[in-house]
Parts: sequence; C-alpha cells; structure tokens
Amino acid sequence: MNTKLFGGILLILGTCIGAGLLALPIATASEGFISSVIILVAVWLAMTLGAFLLLEVNLWLPENSNLISMSRATLGKKGAAITWFSYLLLLYALMCAYIATNSDILGGLLSDIHFAIPSWLTAVIIVVVFGYIVFRGIYSVDIVNRGLMTSKIIIFAILIIVIAPHISLPRLHTGVAKIHLSTIMVVITSFGYAIILPSLRTYYKSDVKMLRRAILIGSLIPLVFYILWIAVIHGLLPIDRLLNLLTSKHATSDLTRAISSTINKTWITTITNIFVSICAVTSFLGVSLALSDFLSDGLNLPKKGYQGLLIFIATFIPPLIIIMLAPGVFIQALAYAGIFCIIILMLLPAMMVWRGRYRLNLGKAATYTARINKPALLAVIVFGSILIGWSLGMNILKLF
Repeated sequence: MNTKLFGGILLILGTCIGAGLLALPIATASEGFISSVIILVAVWLAMTLGAFLLLEVNLWLPENSNLISMSRATLGKKGAAITWFSYLLLLYALMCAYIATNSDILGGLLSDIHFAIPSWLTAVIIVVVFGYIVFRGIYSVDIVNRGLMTSKIIIFAILIIVIAPHISLPRLHTGVAKIHLSTIMVVITSFGYAIILPSLRTYYKSDVKMLRRAILIGSLIPLVFYILWIAVIHGLLPIDRLLNLLTSKHATSDLTRAISSTINKTWITTITNIFVSICAVTSFLGVSLALSDFLSDGLNLPKKGYQGLLIFIATFIPPLIIIMLAPGVFIQALAYAGIFCIIILMLLPAMMVWRGRYRLNLGKAATYTARINKPALLAVIVFGSILIGWSLGMNILKLF
C-alpha cells in the first residue's frame, strides 16, 4: 500500500477510534449484539455517504477550503452561520474532553512516580506538546499518528485475542429488538472522522483516487473494530452487568475492571489504560488539526508566521481556559455531540450538494461527483432531519 495512503487512513482511524470505543458495548447493551450490528452498519453507511458528499463539495473549491467556504459558497451567510455555531461548539467540546482526559492521564503517571503537579499545569503541558505537533502541520501529525496508531492496533488485537476464548455465544442473542436514540447518537459520534477530510485533501494534493480510497478503507476498519469489540464484550459479560454500567459515573474504568475480574487477568486493566491513553492522544491530534484548518479557512488566515500563531491560539487557548474555569460547561455539551455530527457531517453536506448541483450548477466542471442521485440525497436529508428532530424532542421532554 502507498505509504501516503496508509498515513491518511491512519489519520482517519486516529480521529475516529477514540476512547469512546470502550463505551460502545455499554451504550449498545440494551439492544444486544444483532441490533447493535444493524445500527453500526446503518450509521456507517449514512456517515460514509455524508463523507463522500463533503468531499464532492470540497473539490468544487480551491485547496485549503474548509466548511466555512463550502457552506458560504453553497448555502449563503445563513448556512455559514449554522456551520460556525455547530462546528465550534462540537470541536471545542471535544477539545475540552481530550485535554482533560490527557491531563488526567499525565497527572496519574506523574503521581505514580511521586511527582505531583497541579492539574492546570498538566493541561498546559498537554497543549504545548501536542499543540506544537499540530502547529507543525499535517505531515508532523501524520508521523506521530503512525507510531501511536500502530501501538493502538497491536494492543487492540491483544485484547481481542485474550478475551475471545472466554465469551459465551448464547449471550450474543440477548437484548431486545428495539433501537434507542441515545445508542444511535453514540454510534454517530464514533464515526465522526469526516471533519478531517479538508485537511486530507491538502495532504493528498487533491488526488481524488487517494481520497476516495482513504475514506472507504478508513471508515470500514473502524466498523470492523467496533463490531469485534462489541461482540467480545457482549459475549463476555452478562447483559444485566452491562446495563448496570450505563448508570456508572466511571463506566470505562468499571468496564475494564469487569473484564479483568471475569477473565482473571489483572494486567488487562493496565493494558487497557494504555490503550485509552493512546486513543485520547490520536483523537486529540485529529480534532486539533481539523479545528485549526477550519479556523484558518473561516478567519481567512494562513497557518504561517504570526498568523499561524493566531490560529494556534484560537485552536487551543479557549478550551484550555474553559477546562480551567468551568470544566463542566463544554463537557456537558458532549451529550449533544451526535446532533452536531449529524448537522455537520450528514445534513449540511447533503444540502450543500443539492443546492450546488441542482441550483447553482457548481458540479458541471467537477473533478469528482459522488455517486448519490437525487432520491438518495433526499433520503440523507430526511434521515438526518428526523434524527435531529427526534433528539431535540426527547431532550425537550426531559425538561418537563
């Protein structure tokens, strides 16, 4: 495989497969394995269609164009305003979560060697170290991500191999044939890799063949990972134990302890913590890169010189300040991450393609056209709108 294609696929994997992977078996516990696979495949298909639509619109515009330029060119000022709001809220929330997670991990490691420092300082160290990698550009991110992703895949394979002999196949037939909105939203967020497509286009220098292959392969691998992980956990732990974890404040750590005690291997907790650490770093790099490129496009500032420093500040300082002063504010916004993923990566791309193709004729001289006709495009818009309306309705009902 072309090393550059391999690097791009790993960037998608690093962004997509985050620490949330461990939570998927818990989130899908009530559905059971069969229903979970159906949800995963359906969401993968919808998000992949959205990714190809996003690619089509991006290729209508010059390189380094991001979602603001895309929405402004196709949907006007109102579309750009919705994009600004949805994108910043989602990615700043993710940045807060990843800075906090990595800060906690670093603090724990330092504490183990009896070198305690304040949490605000560990957060600053995380931002400075990994922010510098992002500041250097996508090629630096690619190099670091390759090493981390290789370790992540090896550890994941070890976990699957060790747990698999202990699973009980009849447990995979438990659960109910019912689909919950909360489960769909968690799965949608787990396929939110398309935020880095504008960055990948620059990385591949608009090579359409490479971009298409990276999207397809890079999205299929997480689908396989998710199905395997849910299968071994649903087969290992009884459904009532998984359902109890749904209400736990420390669901991920409780899950690792449950795995360790069930298969009687205490080192599983250690290796899982390493896996979570790597997941948090790779996701942080991918989201940071996507946000910095988005801000560069939206503010019309190149990522060079002092203007590049301004982009760095706008990318990392707001979430750093937020987790220092009011960590709960944006972390709570993650509960709505699925809604914003639908808006940014499904609904807006479909609406941009519809208007660009059939109203503005932007696709006439296109170098790439997604193989999605009018009925399929309309289905994506309707499906995304139903999910958003359903989610908003359920959240409004919770207020009463």
